[in-house]
Amino acid sequence: PKVYLPIEETGEAKCPYCGAEYTLADLDD
Repeated sequence: PKVYLPIEETGEAKCPYCGAEYTLADLDD
């Protein structure tokens, strides 16, 4: 399912369904 992950706020987010953790690679832009 498509879920909104507030990754812009902290630079990382965790999918509540699959448990996958996402991290933005380049926050310097």
